[in-house]
Amino acid sequence: MPRFSIIVPARNAQRHLRTCLESVLSQSFGEVQLIVVDTASTDHTAAIAAEFTRLDARVLMLTSRRPDDEDAALRLGADRASGEYLLLLSADDVLTPEALAVLDRALTAAGDPQVLVFAHRTDDWQGRPQPAKGVVLPTQPGGGTGTTVGGPAVRPALLRLPPLRANRVLRRDFCAPHGPGPLPGADSELVFAYRSLLDATTVATTPELCLVRRIQRDPRVPATRRPCDPASLRDFEELLNRVQGDPALARLVLERMVRTVLDELARPGTASRSEAAAFFRTAADSCARWRRLAAGGLPGLGGLRARGVITGSRPAFLAGQLLDRARKRLRESRERVGRRATGYAVRAARRIGGMLPIRRDLALYCSYWGASTGSNPGAIHACARRLAPGVRGVWVLTEKGAETAPPGTDQVLLRSPRFWWYATRAGWLVTNSGLGLVHPKRPGQRFLMTHHGTPLKKMGLDQLDHPACSARVNWNRLMAMAGQWDLSLSSNRHSTEVWDRVFPGSFENLEAGYPRNDVLATATSADVLRIRKELGIPAGNTAILYAPTHRDHQREFRPQLDLARLCRALGDGCTLLVRAHYFYGEDASLRDLQRRGLVRDVSQHPCVEQLMLASDALVTDYSSILFDYANLDRPIVVHAPDWEVYREIRGVYFDLLSGRPGETPGLVTADEDTLALAFRSGAWDSEHSAGLRAAFRERFCTHDDGLAAERVVRTLFLDGQDVPAVLPLADRAHAPSPREALRLLAEEGSTVIGRQDDRSAAGALDATARQ
Repeated sequence: MPRFSIIVPARNAQRHLRTCLESVLSQSFGEVQLIVVDTASTDHTAAIAAEFTRLDARVLMLTSRRPDDEDAALRLGADRASGEYLLLLSADDVLTPEALAVLDRALTAAGDPQVLVFAHRTDDWQGRPQPAKGVVLPTQPGGGTGTTVGGPAVRPALLRLPPLRANRVLRRDFCAPHGPGPLPGADSELVFAYRSLLDATTVATTPELCLVRRIQRDPRVPATRRPCDPASLRDFEELLNRVQGDPALARLVLERMVRTVLDELARPGTASRSEAAAFFRTAADSCARWRRLAAGGLPGLGGLRARGVITGSRPAFLAGQLLDRARKRLRESRERVGRRATGYAVRAARRIGGMLPIRRDLALYCSYWGASTGSNPGAIHACARRLAPGVRGVWVLTEKGAETAPPGTDQVLLRSPRFWWYATRAGWLVTNSGLGLVHPKRPGQRFLMTHHGTPLKKMGLDQLDHPACSARVNWNRLMAMAGQWDLSLSSNRHSTEVWDRVFPGSFENLEAGYPRNDVLATATSADVLRIRKELGIPAGNTAILYAPTHRDHQREFRPQLDLARLCRALGDGCTLLVRAHYFYGEDASLRDLQRRGLVRDVSQHPCVEQLMLASDALVTDYSSILFDYANLDRPIVVHAPDWEVYREIRGVYFDLLSGRPGETPGLVTADEDTLALAFRSGAWDSEHSAGLRAAFRERFCTHDDGLAAERVVRTLFLDGQDVPAVLPLADRAHAPSPREALRLLAEEGSTVIGRQDDRSAAGALDATARQ
């Protein structure tokens, strides 16, 4: 018996059926039966389904001779289903990667409940995620999957979830005719969704995103013409008849009914006034039969609009509409006044600040467009507090960036009046990205652009030949920003040449190294082992940092390898740290892999330098992290299965995969098996890889000697006094690798033991191990 039977009714669905079926069959969890029911389609739907039956034995194609009858198709599919759980999709739906594995684990953790409801997302026809309508999927207090005995009567919030067929799985022996639950295809979608909860004795939920629903654009239906649908009223009356013996439950269903009516009447593009009035009368008649349930009011439903629907008073409903509109206008008016006042304050701050002297004791710092206090600006600020304490550092942060800033950070909100006050007064402007300056800096201000990586991919004007990644760039604004730079920081000659060409301006190139990489030269054995302990890396394990870059042609994080398969192939002796690019948000599949203990999701870790220190090796593709990591002189593996595509879309400055010294930093792989074999066989740390890495370091690590921040601070704030010279590559130190750190710690322990007798030696070794 397969774990899941997935039923997909399809009528003229050639546009999206293939994508839907591929999202099911490409899942790593393979215990699935996929039933496609063609309902007399007149396009290529049947041919697509037949093609999948030939390619995969798990696919069953059925044909219904009743066109436009999705319910009959669902019943036909349910009759042939053999899986333990049923999942009903439409041809427009797509399962997220690892969705079935997530559902299987959630079901097992919940003791195989009758119903499991999971999170879903709705995308519009352009693929843009639509905001959820205030519905939060309930979970256990500690998060994860929760099981409820007794269904909505115990947990009323279940009835506030979107009433869909596709956002839940139902145990087959719970569904009619085998059990008390609803029969697929016998009820409308709304009745099916609510009955699945009302009839169940065990209901579980998981907040994991498993489904994406796609709204299709139908050019035949004008977007402004959306008549109210009275069918939902009949569905709710059917539900109320079912639960009328339980007044508490009936009140919950009535509350959902009234909310649905209010939402229907408030929809943008609702039909004419006469149609809305007719729908209101029908709704009022439906509510009148159950008005006794609302005698004491319904939870969360107050106001004249709700009262008008419940009592059948259209004047009260219209008065509530007028009142709501007046409140909305008042709120919008207040917001306009607030924006106007903020605009006045901004202009005043900019004008008054521009008339006052520039402060040489004030520096404004910004990192990643206000998202953090790290990277090169953060290292410069930390060094300036030590060497130039008379220069006050103020950080420019967004609201989200301020949430993660260290306590006590001196900060201003990006584009606020205070920001403009400081932006016009500060003598020094330090950033690795944009600073939000829409006006030229004042004469006498000094602007340092630190950048945030050595360029492998095309940057600036070099992107003009690659429109796929540069079509949305405002080139005038970008060049105007570069025109304000006084200093452009570089860590090697390659970067200097690129920055000078792609950002033409009058700035001076400052080849001082990247300050953020100083810690890679100065960290100690204790630092390395402490960070590994904080990350939960078992002692003796090989920690692999996987840090791919973003793709301009991908909206979401899609690793170019199967992480679960790789972890299984690597075995227990390896710990995989995965860091998605900061352009992407949190990833549900990564969270799931971490819960399963396969990977450590370190995407939100505040300091990538600590992750580099904790790892034994780096696996990356085209990310600039490979240039920074080379400073540690630890193995680098380039995993580049899509090199040709990336090179054509984004453009690159040299062939990373050529194998030539100075271009390729180490071993190159293109699939999970080769990558896992590289670590199992020891090829990742071979003499050949070390030779490639040495040539790479000689070309790109010329100035990162641990003194970059001091060179920048002395050049910028101290008039170039006592700027330290760059140490030759052969003479500089770097942080010990985890294996070296353990060896050094053992040697220190041996030295202590040698000075004591045998009994005290054992105690000293224990103390050293604990430390």
